[in-house]
Amino acid sequence: SSSLPSPLSLTIIFPHVLFPESNNGDSPELVIHNNTIYLSPIPIMKITTNQSGTRTIEITQGHLDTIRHYQLFKNLIDSNGIVNEAVLDKLRLNIRSILESEGTGDNDLLSLCLDVIYHPNMKALGLHNLIMMYLESCDTTGQTPADDIPEPAE
Repeated sequence: SSSLPSPLSLTIIFPHVLFPESNNGDSPELVIHNNTIYLSPIPIMKITTNQSGTRTIEITQGHLDTIRHYQLFKNLIDSNGIVNEAVLDKLRLNIRSILESEGTGDNDLLSLCLDVIYHPNMKALGLHNLIMMYLESCDTTGQTPADDIPEPAE
């Protein structure tokens, strides 16, 4: 007797975010990322990484889902709530440890590293804004953060 594979659980999100301007007339396609179906292109949010606001990093919901999945912000910030370069270094070391322990590495975690955490523009202010975006994302989706993280100090 053959057994049927277990059903795959997917979440469908129809973003309220406008798609980037496109003059080529392409119609949206469905894209699966982190077991979530999006209308393509995947909605992109931006965080500023410097005080003047001239440097940004693009963040997708998939990046935020990966942060939640691996609880990357758990025990990251001290009780004082200050996010500085030492906190960013701690996050990078934690991720490196996860990647080394898993051997081959998860594509979503690798994508988060390449696109966000190790991005040349990522500094302490960028991490602060990423944490704030993550917390806001949890609020708007009705989820509680998987991590017990204090809100960063202003």
